[in-house]
Amino acid sequence: EKEWRFFLADHSNPCNILQTELLAKSTKSNNYQIQNNFDDLWLSKEGKPLNIDFIRVDTGCGAIVGDGICDEDLNTLAFDWDGGDCCAVTCQGLDCGLNTAKAAFGTNLTLIGDGYQKCKD
Repeated sequence: EKEWRFFLADHSNPCNILQTELLAKSTKSNNYQIQNNFDDLWLSKEGKPLNIDFIRVDTGCGAIVGDGICDEDLNTLAFDWDGGDCCAVTCQGLDCGLNTAKAAFGTNLTLIGDGYQKCKD
């Protein structure tokens, strides 16, 4: 098993990073892709649990995986379909599907309704 580690360092060679530069680490994992560990427990260098949210910078602030709001930029396999936020069956939260329907049957709606227009099966 491995763990992911975040360091505050400016090194071109990761072997030169010092333990004193450690910011956070994941719990033990067998995943080779860090995004598979986003929902896992993350620890400070002292081993205390951290409350960390991972966001894509290019989607802007507010785009968070699994928050109950469908973010189209995160609605991809790499982000586990926005943590299920874009479909009625998988979305968990109070904001699921609210104020998202802007068209129905190819016609733009004059009022915004509720629904899951970005759901990808």
